[in-house]
Amino acid sequence: MRILVVDDHPMFRRGLIRIITDRYAEESVVFSEAGCGEDAIEMSNLHSFDLVVLDLSMPGIGGLATLETLRQRFPHLPMRV
Repeated sequence: MRILVVDDHPMFRRGLIRIITDRYAEESVVFSEAGCGEDAIEMSNLHSFDLVVLDLSMPGIGGLATLETLRQRFPHLPMRV
């Protein structure tokens, strides 16, 4: 499973990744991180993800605008906000 974690706080991203890793230790999970909406959109254009975990409150392109863009480009991609 490939998961993209998008949040402007690096410590939060790492903590969330740790929690998911501990929970799914027996499964193969690959994480990518983005610190802003622009990076999330760019990464999604380059890589395929099974899940995007997205912060709504970020500088630059906010979480809702990022969500809308990702939903338009990848309508079957599961996202949790």
